[in-house]
Amino acid sequence: MNVFSRAWNAVGGRMLARSGKVGRLTTTGRTSGQSRTAYVGFAGRPGERLVIGAGGAGRGWAANLGANPSCSFAILGEERRYRATPLEGSAREDGIAQLKATLGSRGGFVDYADVFQLVPEG
Repeated sequence: MNVFSRAWNAVGGRMLARSGKVGRLTTTGRTSGQSRTAYVGFAGRPGERLVIGAGGAGRGWAANLGANPSCSFAILGEERRYRATPLEGSAREDGIAQLKATLGSRGGFVDYADVFQLVPEG
């Protein structure tokens, strides 16, 4: 991803996060160990089980969750701790259906490479 794309995603992500259409995911970098933030669409309700998906292969946040499943996810500024589990098989297909139903046309054209379930910690 080039510098322009990263900047656009950060600005657009913050704007969409204010609308509640996406959430702010914070992961731990798999090689750096530093906090990494991405804005992603979700299905579910705050404080309950959520489903998130990477729109295309090679998303860093998906690889970070694979290496360290503990994360935080903020919806409309309310941040909570979660544990991520990759969804596979029929659970993955159900997760994709939830994302597409929640995101409407924005989710209808996305090829979800990685789909995760976020379960509240604690």
